[in-house]
Amino acid sequence: DDVPVLSWLDQKPPQSVVFICFGTLAENTLEQLQELASALEELTNQSFLWVLRPSQQSCLSEDFKRRTAARGKIVPWCSQLQVLSHPSIGGFVTHCGWNSILESLSCGVPMLGWPCLGEQSLNSKYLADVWKAGTRI
Repeated sequence: DDVPVLSWLDQKPPQSVVFICFGTLAENTLEQLQELASALEELTNQSFLWVLRPSQQSCLSEDFKRRTAARGKIVPWCSQLQVLSHPSIGGFVTHCGWNSILESLSCGVPMLGWPCLGEQSLNSKYLADVWKAGTRI
């Protein structure tokens, strides 16, 4: 049920939220997740929506969740296409899976590519160097 996510996005200004989603197969390391959380915490005025499996959410401290609760939302799943098509989304941190790239391109959302598996590195190269629709890590 995406109603809570979409309602939360409705409260945000246009293009003000960074959407973070690494797909259903990619497994980021504990260190990567903690570094991303640290970066999000340092960006004190940046709203974010982070899709993170429940098993991975446990690596985030309660302090992080408390300090970012007013501007950040962490969910185990949401409809990526509905989120990307929402006017409050201003950027997408993605694993560069093909469907994610196509959905983001079709919604006009710029991307930060963080490839994790297989062809995703090549996809991120096209994203940044050929289509100029974002950049990559």
